[in-house]
Amino acid sequence: MKEFGDYQPSDDVLSSVETREDSALDRLELAENSVGRLATEFVRETERVAADCLASDSEDSHLLGQELSTLAAEARERTAEAILELRELARLPPASAEEIRALFEKEGGVVGHVVKIPNGVEFGEAVIFPRSATQAEPLVRVFRGVNQLDRSLLRQVPYGIRSRSPSRDGELRILEGARESMLALAENPTHENLIRYAEAARPGLLEEEKSRFDHDLEDVENEVLSGVPLRRSLAFKTFQFNGGLYADTGIPPYLSVSRSPIEAATYGRNGMIVMDIPISKLEPSVGQPDGEVVLKGEIDARHIVAVLPRGYSSRDRTSEEIFGYVAHAVDTVDQEVVGTIMTPEEVRCAFYQERGRLEKMDDAQRESDVRSIRESRANCVLNQYADIGVTRADIEDTMRRESVDLYTAAKRTAYDRLADKFESLDPRNKRSSLEDRYVFSRMMNSATWSSQDLHYLRVQASDEMLVALRNLVSCMERRARGE
Repeated sequence: MKEFGDYQPSDDVLSSVETREDSALDRLELAENSVGRLATEFVRETERVAADCLASDSEDSHLLGQELSTLAAEARERTAEAILELRELARLPPASAEEIRALFEKEGGVVGHVVKIPNGVEFGEAVIFPRSATQAEPLVRVFRGVNQLDRSLLRQVPYGIRSRSPSRDGELRILEGARESMLALAENPTHENLIRYAEAARPGLLEEEKSRFDHDLEDVENEVLSGVPLRRSLAFKTFQFNGGLYADTGIPPYLSVSRSPIEAATYGRNGMIVMDIPISKLEPSVGQPDGEVVLKGEIDARHIVAVLPRGYSSRDRTSEEIFGYVAHAVDTVDQEVVGTIMTPEEVRCAFYQERGRLEKMDDAQRESDVRSIRESRANCVLNQYADIGVTRADIEDTMRRESVDLYTAAKRTAYDRLADKFESLDPRNKRSSLEDRYVFSRMMNSATWSSQDLHYLRVQASDEMLVALRNLVSCMERRARGE
């Protein structure tokens, strides 16, 4: 292996990234202000119309108001996401290998050296980092496409402890207060650990991130209730992110990487990092041992053995040509990095053996997780509708009488109290008309591409239905008071 000399980076090299950041932020400001202004006007007007509809006595107008409110909330969230993407697109041109080498030494104390890749086209240079210590367990080589060739390379942390900076630079913040609970969740995915992690992480998120976080948390719980193990649900969430395309934030305590350098290169517009990680870092419940996989927890910078900054690709190059350039670059890394890594067959055997063991653990854990989710959600229903007479005793009575779980009993009990109020407001109001005539939402039938009305059926009571029913009753109460 080539030895790194006593070269000290000049101030010009270390400051070059900061110099280019100024122009990137200047380009960003104009685009961000334009998008933000137009989107804000749309959201405000939609919210105004929604408020007018919700104040109407017409049930159809009331339903339209609910739909517009949902649209406005989604538009507000999508606007925030679009602005974050603009921030990514306004980032800097690729850094050079020497800049990356100097950055690792300055920011992380990791010493490396630059090598030229003979006849390199897509990747002309590589930054090589010799392994700093002998590992006690076998190592697996994985790859990750990246688009920010900056100090974020040294902070490869799971989506679950990331948050955006409130400033306009779009930099990621690490939620240090949630790190310990995130690691516990990654190693032992139970609903109890998930709630502990959520309680630690959510306060540190930006407002626009909290809505996505809450949605993801609810989605994961719904999947568990439908029979998906919590471990697999969290891991599948990892695959929903765009790899190296954007510096995403989210709920999973994992990071996505690939065993295939070609796959990783398709996600890394500006480069790729090469890592030799302990086999225990792999989460084998999802993915394939020769493709995309997920890692538990964060990546220690000591596991990074190479960074391959990417040159500007020509659109005239075929996929086969690019794949060849990637393979050629990885061959160079193999020649430079000394040490033993597991063979593909060894990885495959270990991967599926561990998956089988975890599946047995998840089967044993599922009943406890389902019970925990139902208990938590039943308590939420109880707290939300205690003011209309919902009590714990009533919920437990419904559960025994109808032989349903606690969560279902809570929803049906709340439904009964709201339906009672509906009937009491007008002698003509009958529960049968509530279930047959009134519509609380609509959904698209994917088979017929037609709209399907969702009625207030007690047997199908949901959190969404209860909110809509409460709004309907409140509207009728205001009308009865002549407001």
